[in-house]
Amino acid sequence: MYFLTHADVIVDPDIPITDWGLSERGRARIRSGLAQPWLWNVTSLWSSAERKALDTAEILSERLELAVQIRADLGENDRSSTGYLPMEEFDRTADLFFADPDSSVRGWTPARLEQTRIVKAVSAVAGLDPSGVPLVVSHGAVGALLLAHLAGRPISRSFDQPRNLGGNWFRDCDAAPAWRVFYRLS
Repeated sequence: MYFLTHADVIVDPDIPITDWGLSERGRARIRSGLAQPWLWNVTSLWSSAERKALDTAEILSERLELAVQIRADLGENDRSSTGYLPMEEFDRTADLFFADPDSSVRGWTPARLEQTRIVKAVSAVAGLDPSGVPLVVSHGAVGALLLAHLAGRPISRSFDQPRNLGGNWFRDCDAAPAWRVFYRLS
């Protein structure tokens, strides 16, 4: 299985985070990533129900000629209690989210519960395409939680994707799964 995060989004504090879509730069970055040779091994395409992940999956769907299968349980960690936060405040809150995985930080669902959810979700996807190679399009924080699980390590922000505005991927069958950049740098 491959796990890919959406790229750059249009941040609008007046729109719910789940409805933010990809920016033109984010779309361009995902389109440039279509040159990844492993994409041709993908047999099913799965996406979070959030707009930014769906925008990403739709670009992939056109290229791979695969229907996008939507699962709400592939969504980002629930941070609806705070909604939009300015970047510095978001980073401080995310640091606390990862540092104390059994507690709710500012009303966010605890990291350990979110990790359990994303692990179950990707396991279900794998079970629906048992002899294939599914691609899951999702989000950075739940990707970090999944990566920690796959590595057999405690939850930590050290597993978060690079600070490059998304568009990163990993593969679950690697001996040491790690984030890689999806798009070509230019």
